[in-house]
Amino acid sequence: MPDEQFKTTLCVAEGSEIVDFQIQLLYDTDVVRLVSAKASKDVDGDVVVNSGQQGVLKINYTLTSENTSEQMPIVDLVFATDEEIGVGGYEFLKENTAAAKSADRLVGTDLVSVPLECDFSALNIYGSGDVDLNGNVEIRDVTRLRQYLAKIVTLTDYQLRMADAYYDEDVNVRDAVYIQQKLAEFDV
Repeated sequence: MPDEQFKTTLCVAEGSEIVDFQIQLLYDTDVVRLVSAKASKDVDGDVVVNSGQQGVLKINYTLTSENTSEQMPIVDLVFATDEEIGVGGYEFLKENTAAAKSADRLVGTDLVSVPLECDFSALNIYGSGDVDLNGNVEIRDVTRLRQYLAKIVTLTDYQLRMADAYYDEDVNVRDAVYIQQKLAEFDV
């Protein structure tokens, strides 16, 4: 997946009752490159994203009407992976714990500080042929692919992308044979 782009959306969690927040996030420039950072089209309120410093995102969000109790998309981030990155899991986005952060909710007409917690998923990069997405290309990936071809199991779009090991944009028995050949080369 070298230099491919992916999108992630930062959201206010359901039930958070947040009316505003500010936070600084860090992204790993050895793993990803920021392509864009902008307010989500469905955001209710005002969002300011400052990405002027490489590896740093400053986010300020304000909703003036009422507390948010539903999950709401706030910021859409588009990243590209570094060309040198390999297969594996990467913690590419985290809170800058050294920077100030705050969050408030409305109680009547008063703003009351509330804790702001962040949770980010890892970026998982799988190798071509890793049909079961366990991080390894094994004979069971070939078995899973053959089960799909026999219409015994279904595969997600991403699994199908990993199954196209022959890179001809058609998942078929040629991919299963290709994966088997690659496995045999490493096991000899």
